[in-house]
Amino acid sequence: MDRAQEEASLDLGATPWANLLARHAPESKAFLIAAGMLNLYAPMDEIAVTFFLIGRDNTCLSKSGAASAAASLQKLMPSPL
Repeated sequence: MDRAQEEASLDLGATPWANLLARHAPESKAFLIAAGMLNLYAPMDEIAVTFFLIGRDNTCLSKSGAASAAASLQKLMPSPL
């Protein structure tokens, strides 16, 4: 990057933020897109891992199923009182 062009834009009245956006943002567009794609890929990978771990017999707990699960946990871990 030529420092003279940056100084010239500042001399012509551009603010430092306008200079940053006009000169540096287009050059870093590819990097910003790649970073965004990686940020979207990581959570998608975790969803795939979750599906592999739960297996094929995935059942959603209904209210009665959640109550029986809570009762089973209470039997396994009684309260300290």
